[in-house]
Formats: sequence, structure tokens, C-alpha cells
Amino acid sequence: MAHNDALFGLSTSGRMDEAALLSILRGLPAGVSELYLHPATRERFSPAMPGYTHTAELAALTSPQVRAYLERAGIERLAYGRLVSG
Repeated sequence: MAHNDALFGLSTSGRMDEAALLSILRGLPAGVSELYLHPATRERFSPAMPGYTHTAELAALTSPQVRAYLERAGIERLAYGRLVSG
């Protein structure tokens, strides 16, 4: 079964803004890492998620600074299906 080697974002669940995401990316270990986020185009997405900043998480994921860092660091983004297919 394909799986990630590490998971990041649980301690910042609902608060993964650009600064938090960049901090995690700068410290990624070798291997496959999963990032835990709940991005959305509006706040108050679910009553079960009080205090979550969904739009900030979406902004972080679409940030030009994050994209530039990923490219400079050579961090590959992929879906789980690619782990299975190689």
C-alpha cells in the first residue's frame, strides 16, 4: 500500500497561512510528505470547524511565494495515485 512518510499541518489545523506553510516546506525531510489543509473559498465552511481560516489556507496553497519556493527547492507535488503508479 502506498503511503506518505510524514504528515505536516495537524498542529496548525485550520491556521495554515502562507507563513506557516512556508515554514513547514523549509523543513521537509526527504521522502513523501502529506500536508494537512482544509482550503475553501469561504469561511464558516462547516459548524464542526470553528475558527478555521479556510480562505487563508487556499491563499497559501495558491501563493506565488509558495510556488516559487517549491520550484527553487525542487519539491515535487503529486497525488497519491502517482505513488502507486511510480
